[in-house]
Amino acid sequence: IRMDQKKVIFKPYIAKDVDWVNCWVNTPCGITDILWKKENGKVNITCNAPKELNAELFLPGSEQPIIFKKNITKSIKT
Repeated sequence: IRMDQKKVIFKPYIAKDVDWVNCWVNTPCGITDILWKKENGKVNITCNAPKELNAELFLPGSEQPIIFKKNITKSIKT
């Protein structure tokens, strides 16, 4: 999780030997968090950001962000 003025950037790293990660950061606008979990051959990624912030999620292997407000959930194959 990275902050850049009024934007938060999520770039999860999916480690082979880790089944899940849940982390959060307190920002001036509120809590920003990400949870990813391996389940049934997929990785489910959920990101939450305060509504005042613009947010970008870079899925592993992608150079193009998914731009969102407030929250997003995505699944990718492992």
